[in-house]
Amino acid sequence: MTEEQTVCEAIRLAIRREQEAYNFLMAMNGCVKSPGIRFLLEDLAREELEHKDKLELELMKLGDVVRSEEIQGEAQNPYYIETDECVDMDYAELLRFCMGKEDISFRLYITLSTQVHQEQTREVFIALAEEELRHKLRLEAEYSRLPERE
Repeated sequence: MTEEQTVCEAIRLAIRREQEAYNFLMAMNGCVKSPGIRFLLEDLAREELEHKDKLELELMKLGDVVRSEEIQGEAQNPYYIETDECVDMDYAELLRFCMGKEDISFRLYITLSTQVHQEQTREVFIALAEEELRHKLRLEAEYSRLPERE
């Protein structure tokens, strides 16, 4: 396997993860009633699609494309959630759950950035890691504003 093939596989993995993150956030959005929380989740979901677009552009620069069947499946999706699974979550639990998912994405991009040798792709992975970290920090800030719990 050539290095370019390996880079393309890493980008494809990241594209799937971004689509899965979008699907997850929209599923969580379906579980909440508060307009403010819904806005936060929709905004984060929109940013996940922007990440996916950046990755697809990187793949095109390498002369490859993503086929829709590569990103549509739910099999073994670490972000997949049944809507009824989150109905019983309170806002604090939902935020903690989302923070964990953002941390996973951050760590994935850091790992991928150390495994590719193409500078441009490495920079994209690092930029995406930073964006996922900003998502997590945004969720943590929201969590810190919650009333104290006993």
